[in-house]
Amino acid sequence: MYKEKFSEYLEDLAGKLPAPGGGSASGLVACLGIALLEMSCNFTLGKPKYREVEAEIKEILEKLISLRRGLEELIDKDVFSYQELSLAYRLKEEEKVQSALKKAIEVPLKICESSLEGLRLSKVILEKANPNLITDIGGGVLFLTAGFNSAELNVRINLKNLKDRELLKKIQQSLKEESEEVKKIKEEVLKKVYCRL
Repeated sequence: MYKEKFSEYLEDLAGKLPAPGGGSASGLVACLGIALLEMSCNFTLGKPKYREVEAEIKEILEKLISLRRGLEELIDKDVFSYQELSLAYRLKEEEKVQSALKKAIEVPLKICESSLEGLRLSKVILEKANPNLITDIGGGVLFLTAGFNSAELNVRINLKNLKDRELLKKIQQSLKEESEEVKKIKEEVLKKVYCRL
């Protein structure tokens, strides 16, 4: 939908439209973070100096590409899930609202999970990739953290109306654990980045 026209996406995001909104934008921000980590891997591969880590960096790069492609799909899926939820609220049919809520929660939840997975990979990249890309790795970590935090807000606002208490508690606990890990990785990686500048 928006993948080919970035400027069009930004115009729609800035405009007086119900969607895209913060959920979709959080996916885009996370994509930027992943792409920066990919770049650091690409500038490492094929260089004799990093021959020993070539296989590991290749494997990480494949994971990053998969994460980015998944996030690209979520950028659009968030728009559709929001539209479905809005329609359900207008119809005032509780069963449809609850079903749409679960879908609206699922998309930003996946953005959170993908952002965290990217952050986990950043720790390895920082230690093994070309050090000339250290600020790009740091930038990637900041973007992924922002993507996670923004998506988390979108999960939480929809949790307010979720009637399934068991699912609610499960998601809240998962978010708590993931949020703590995100903060820890961000602090750990950025501390090393600043020390090496």
